[in-house]
Amino acid sequence: MTHEQLLNLIDNHNEAMIHTSDGDEYLIHNPQCDNDGIIPLYWYEDSLCVLDSEGTQEEIEYKDIVDVRTTV
Repeated sequence: MTHEQLLNLIDNHNEAMIHTSDGDEYLIHNPQCDNDGIIPLYWYEDSLCVLDSEGTQEEIEYKDIVDVRTTV
């Protein structure tokens, strides 16, 4: 997975859930959507910041993402 591939997959959705190769699930926010009131999460060239199930911010690499599911 790359930065561009992930942006294309989440397209115009505000949020998405991603799954990593080690089986963890994280919440991400789309930097291209209007996310007023949502904690900013940062997207870098090779990694991005995510929220785990407890709301703790972590940084993961795009290459570790194996599945993306957009939320309603």
